[in-house]
This record gives sequence, structure tokens and C-alpha cells, in this order.
Amino acid sequence: MICGQCGDPLIKKPLINPRQLFGFVTAAAFLIPLLFMVFFVIKDFTKDKVPKESQPFVLLTTKN
Repeated sequence: MICGQCGDPLIKKPLINPRQLFGFVTAAAFLIPLLFMVFFVIKDFTKDKVPKESQPFVLLTTKN
């Protein structure tokens, strides 16, 4: 095929070349642990925590 505007031959390029694939894998190696950490921190904050001991509450009620 030839370009209709300039007359140069058109070359078909692959959709993903090895350099792009290597860059994606490298970026994923650094970003996936960060995303896991953010996910578990948000999950930990949203979880309702039930106090195991009610000793501070008992101390506050007995002082009055």
C-alpha cells in the first residue's frame, strides 16, 4: 500500500512491541504491591473494630 498524500510505502507495525511489553511488566512490578497495600489499608479502616476488653469504659464509669 502507498500513502495517498505523500506517496511513501506504508509499513504495518505490530500493536504491541517488545519494548512496550517490557515497560508494562516493569511498571506493574512496582504498582501492584502499592495497590495491594492501599486496598488492605482501606479495608482495615472500614472494618468495624469491637474492643476486646472494656476496661477503660469500666474505669470511666466507676470514677464518678
